Amino acid sequence: MTAVLWDMDDTLLNTLPGRMKALAYAHEACLGWKTDPEALWRSHRGGSLEDMGRRLLPDDYMRFVNTYREHYYNLAREIDPYPGVVAVLEAFQQAEIPMAVVTSKIAWGGD
Repeated sequence: MTAVLWDMDDTLLNTLPGRMKALAYAHEACLGWKTDPEALWRSHRGGSLEDMGRRLLPDDYMRFVNTYREHYYNLAREIDPYPGVVAVLEAFQQAEIPMAVVTSKIAWGGD
């Protein structure tokens, strides 16, 4: 093994609860009705937030994206690694195996 690439959301860190709150909020704010955010998220199959926005609001997808991000980054939340993650990362570090976190995001979330 020459390197390990990790996904952060829901692999290293349990970010799902906050992301589902933001997704439900953005959907209702932009489309006008409630949705099951987990069902919507699963139907999207790992695509980017921008792709989901294009699917839901083709002509105004950035409003959906910006509404989601504004809500998500303003949530009070505590994000913890899943049990065992720290030990696994430490083991790879001890073995001197290079690691990186990768993402499907188009830009850093603070933009």
